Amino acid sequence: METTPEYQRVTDLKQKAGPITRADRMAFFDMGEISETAVPLPTGELSGTWIQALVNPLEPGGFSLLGVRYEPNSRVERHRHDVPQIVIVLEGEIRQGRRVFGPGSGYYTPADVPYKIVVGPDGARLVEFRATPLTFRTEWLDKNDEAGS
Repeated sequence: METTPEYQRVTDLKQKAGPITRADRMAFFDMGEISETAVPLPTGELSGTWIQALVNPLEPGGFSLLGVRYEPNSRVERHRHDVPQIVIVLEGEIRQGRRVFGPGSGYYTPADVPYKIVVGPDGARLVEFRATPLTFRTEWLDKNDEAGS
């Protein structure tokens, strides 16, 4: 698959959102100690999304864990990733259609399955686990494309 400047920009953003870890060594993290990185839209405007790379290997075959915080009442438009993910909500709530996910609940999304998120009135904090480094692709499917994550 061709590497575009936008893919490289977003991959760099994710990988710089926390310390680099190694797939062959233990890694420790504290969400309260790792700075959040704002995710800008392609236009440069802020999206209302902040990320933390909690487990962040560069080498292929490494697992990743991304902390994500959404501002209240924000939306993540319809998109899909090229790898599967597991999402667990830690604080607040998010909605996918009629399903509501609060603290302790979550979902699994297979690769290439589209979804969108509506964030509750108190915002939300969650973690996204992937069996891949933070080099996955995001394809935005709605007219108002967001920043690739």
